[in-house]
Order: sequence, then structure tokens, then C-alpha cells
Amino acid sequence: MKIIIDGEVEDVAVRNSGYLPMVYDRSREWYVAKDEEKAGLAARKYWEEMVHDDPEELAALIGAERLIQWALGQGDNFGLSSLEDFLEAVEMVPEEEFASYGGNPLECSTDPEGMLENLVEAEWDGEQDKGLLEQAILDEFQETENELGFAPTVAYRHN
Repeated sequence: MKIIIDGEVEDVAVRNSGYLPMVYDRSREWYVAKDEEKAGLAARKYWEEMVHDDPEELAALIGAERLIQWALGQGDNFGLSSLEDFLEAVEMVPEEEFASYGGNPLECSTDPEGMLENLVEAEWDGEQDKGLLEQAILDEFQETENELGFAPTVAYRHN
């Protein structure tokens, strides 16, 4: 399967588990999303579930003092004064949750428009039918999209 991440074509496999699906090769992993809004909703869902399923972990990560401040309606150093404020902030910057390597969202796509001719030339052995080779390359991109269940536009490097 193929995907374009940050302008580079990557041969990947897909893992659909957790809050966002992941694509990976032998040494790198990326969370992918349809768009940054969907990634933000996934990040928010992660923290919302932690509130209900593992409040001790939430307190360890956020800090008991901050949770008490919020419960009292007091703001913290980040201008947050409630758990809802925190969840809204998490939703606005999903890279904080998903981009543990590099910290930035990356453009990604399963549409090789504009680079298909170069991909065909790079893989052509001089004997193959170029039309069939082009279709095989397109199929690899489509397979990734089918496995994900959507056309991704954003990736977050995980490792």
C-alpha cells in the first residue's frame, strides 16, 4: 500500500486501532486523519474517555492541584478554568496528542496526482506496459484509502 506524507511516497501497512488509524513502515509510524478537525475530535475523545475510565491517570497527567483549581472555577497558567476548557484546547491542537515525533501535522494524501508519471518512470523496467503499471500504482494508493475507510489529508509522526 502507498501513501504520500510530507511530499514523499511511502510504502506502508495500516493498523486500525485506537483513536486514529496508523500507517507504518519498518521504522516509522504516523497517525492519519481525514482532516485536522477529525483528529481534534479523536484527541478530545481520548481525554474524555480517560475522565470516565481512568480518573487516577487523568489526575496524574494533569495534576490534582489543577483539577482542584478548575473545580473551584479558578484559571490556571494556561488560561484554562475548567475541564471543558481543557477538552476544547486539546481539540484545537491534536498534534499535542498524536505527533510525539516532531510535533507538527504533515500533509498526506492517497492521490498521486502530479507525481504519477515520475512514479511510473521510477518503477518501469522497460518491458512492462506503462498503462498497466500506472494502474497498479494507482491501485496501491486506493488500497490504502480503502483500508483506512477515508482519504487522509493530515498525518502525525508518532515515532
